[in-house]
Amino acid sequence: MLYFAGRKNAREKRIIPDENPARRSVLNEDAGTRNVVVDGPGQRTTTGDWRLLLVLFVLFRIMALVFLRPGGYLLTDSVDFPFYRQIGEFSLSGYYPYLHYWFEYPPVFPWVVVGLYRLSVLLPPPVQDLFWFQVFVSSFLLACETGSLVLVHRLSRELWGEAQAFRSALIYASLFAPLFTMLNWFDSFALFFLLLATWLIVRRRYWLAGLASGIGFMVKIFPIIVAPAALRYFKNRGRLAFAVAAATAMLAVALPFVVFDSRWILASFRGMIARSSWETVWALLENYFSFGAMPSLSDRFNVDAAVWSSHPATLPWPIIDLAFLLSCVLVFIKRPTIPFPRAAVAAVALTLNLFLIFSKGYSPQFLVYPLALLVVLRPDGWGVAYATVLTAANLVEFPVYIDYFPEQHWILWSTVLLRTLIFGMLSLDYAMMLLNRAVPHWRPIERQLALPSAILLGGGVVLGAALLLQHSAQPDQQPAVVRYVRSQVAPSEVLLVSSRDAFYRLQPYFRDEPLVLGEWSDESEDALRQRLNAASAGKSQVLLILDHNGNEAITYWLLRWCNRWGIVQSDSWFDSLEVVKYVPHLAPSSTPSSP
Repeated sequence: MLYFAGRKNAREKRIIPDENPARRSVLNEDAGTRNVVVDGPGQRTTTGDWRLLLVLFVLFRIMALVFLRPGGYLLTDSVDFPFYRQIGEFSLSGYYPYLHYWFEYPPVFPWVVVGLYRLSVLLPPPVQDLFWFQVFVSSFLLACETGSLVLVHRLSRELWGEAQAFRSALIYASLFAPLFTMLNWFDSFALFFLLLATWLIVRRRYWLAGLASGIGFMVKIFPIIVAPAALRYFKNRGRLAFAVAAATAMLAVALPFVVFDSRWILASFRGMIARSSWETVWALLENYFSFGAMPSLSDRFNVDAAVWSSHPATLPWPIIDLAFLLSCVLVFIKRPTIPFPRAAVAAVALTLNLFLIFSKGYSPQFLVYPLALLVVLRPDGWGVAYATVLTAANLVEFPVYIDYFPEQHWILWSTVLLRTLIFGMLSLDYAMMLLNRAVPHWRPIERQLALPSAILLGGGVVLGAALLLQHSAQPDQQPAVVRYVRSQVAPSEVLLVSSRDAFYRLQPYFRDEPLVLGEWSDESEDALRQRLNAASAGKSQVLLILDHNGNEAITYWLLRWCNRWGIVQSDSWFDSLEVVKYVPHLAPSSTPSSP
């Protein structure tokens, strides 16, 4: 097993016996990748291992998209899929993106959504209305995810050899962020084109690389990030071919919309440029502490709404954009001294990280782009560590901060600064890789940070749990229905809840009151009636909390029982919850015998 730059001479060449023709014969060792292992005679990874991993990857995701809740139990539904479905629903009325309204993304994906939505409504009604649409879109994204895994494997094989390629693919297949993204957003689509364009650059397929980056740009802007690497490392003929192919692809996609009505496509791209900052260091400096808000879909029939902003820009954005361009220029001034495939991938990864650092906005799904290149360039323990910390910070940012603690701005400061710091560290790592130099004392620092990082990660979990408990205990953070019930209920009176979902949502707030679950499972109606009679005996009031998203039969059964027990004194609604206050009849003859 041969370790990269295991010797002091970073320019040493190692000859590998050509007993396996698939292995490259000469490998340049470089100090920028010390922890990466290059294939040697002792390493064996068969094609069968890779195919088995690919099959398991696809099967796992097929079962996940059908049987797993996209948001788990922290989110009530998929994050963006209901919004994507609205695009398809508009098409039923004859309204299409870029023909009748503007959109915040380039046109390829919204039109793919329209097609998938039209297919989903041809099937029999599912148990849940979003099911077939979710399956169709996720299946399409699964195809893109599978292509991304193949490209991660091929890129890593080109850089390090077959054994390390399998390792990169195994790491990528095991990461949580790509799966979570596939089930909630469409960025797997754009990631495929980013990796495809990078692979074609490595293979020096000038025209195809340009087409891939151009089409990818019309899905989402990230795939065009490969352009600086292509224009820097290709020779004149290759640069021209890449530029012409990319421009042709973008023009071919945009031209029909320009011809039909140019207002909408111009408004869309103007809105992308004018959008306010969110979830970045720049957004924090502009005192904005929320997600990237956009006008609702129904407001996008107005061209002027495209330049709507969630907050005013207070930073000198031309200077920040210029700093990004200068950073890229400084990186690409010197030609790399490492093999071209490694230089091309490192250059794309570096440009991407710098873009994310200097970008106005950041959304959780953006993480899949740097992660895919990270596992190609650093398929080692520290690559996994960086990916784990970035994923953990992402999950704390969303959904924990955005959905549960939006007033605790220090959480957003912590996650954004940590993410920016890691992107900066990786950028330095990639830059040194391009220059074939080691960062002074970099690896010892990484080793010294291992234990503190693990402690911080564990402490973060404990702190998060403590924050959740503190959050639920604060009166001003309690749901309105809880505050209302507290104002109505007398000590030791009965709180009767019609569904398990409502019961477990309210139970933490009413530990001292007798909260009674009125939904039966294995018990008979007679048993439930006896339990309610015993709980309400001698009480001066019963508060019935009806969940109108629950079982209707149970809801009406409880209403009939309560109406026999007493009379309604008040009735209030809180979204799907209805709170009905009952007091006993003036001269009750007996406890309710039957509803």
